[in-house]
Amino acid sequence: MKGRKDKIRKMIFWRPDVRLVAVISVIMLALLLVPLVRMAFYSAPWYDDYNYGGFVKSFLSEEHSLKSALKGAVYCMKTQWHAWQGTFSSIFFMAFVPVVWGEEYYFWGPLFLIGILTIAVFVFVKALTRNVLQADGASGTILASGVTAMVVVMIHHAQRGFYWYNSGIHYIGMHACLLLLIAAWVKLLSGTGKLSSVLLIVWTLLGAVLAGGGKLCGFSPGTSGGLEHPCAGGGRSS
Repeated sequence: MKGRKDKIRKMIFWRPDVRLVAVISVIMLALLLVPLVRMAFYSAPWYDDYNYGGFVKSFLSEEHSLKSALKGAVYCMKTQWHAWQGTFSSIFFMAFVPVVWGEEYYFWGPLFLIGILTIAVFVFVKALTRNVLQADGASGTILASGVTAMVVVMIHHAQRGFYWYNSGIHYIGMHACLLLLIAAWVKLLSGTGKLSSVLLIVWTLLGAVLAGGGKLCGFSPGTSGGLEHPCAGGGRSS
C-alpha cells in the first residue's frame, strides 16, 4: 500500500526535465506551422507580383541565365527607385517573385516568408536569452519557441504578410532581416578578438544598406509608418 502511494505521489509531483520541455516546445511550434504551410499551396500571384516580376521575366526571355535574371532585378531596382519611394533592397527581392518561372511555383514565395520569419524570431530570441540574459540553452529554446509561435501564428494579416509575396517581402522580409541583423550584432558584441570586430563592422554596413533601401516600418514596426506593417494591422502603402 505504501509503495502504491509513493508511485501516485511521484506521478502527481513529477516535473519533466527542462530539455524534454524544450524538445516538446519545438515540436509544438512545428505543428502550429503546418496549417500556414499547407495554405501556401493555395496562394496565387496578384497585382504587383506581375509588375515587379515582369522585369526579370523580360530579361530571362532574352537569355535564360542567372546573370540575366540579376540584370533584370537590378534594372527593376533602378526603375522603381525613381518611380516609387526610393526603396531598393526590398525591390530587388520583389523582382524575384517565383511567378517569373511559372504560376505553379508561386507557393515557394509564401513558404520562404513563413520560414524566414520563423527562423528570424527564433534566432533573435535565442540570442537575447543566451548572450544577454545568460540563460541555459533549453530554457532559451522554450522561450524562443513560444515567442515565435505567437508572432508567426498570430500575425494580424497573413494574406498580406505571407501569401502575397510582393507585400510580404517588403514588410515581413525586411523585418526578418532586422531581427537577424540584431541577433548577429548581439553575438558579435558578446565575442572577443579582431575577427568579431571586423564582422561587426561588415554586419553594420549591411544593416545600413538594408535599412536605407527597405521600408522603414519593416525596421521599426510600431513607430511612424508601423501601422502599415502586416503585423500591426495595415497593408502596403500606395
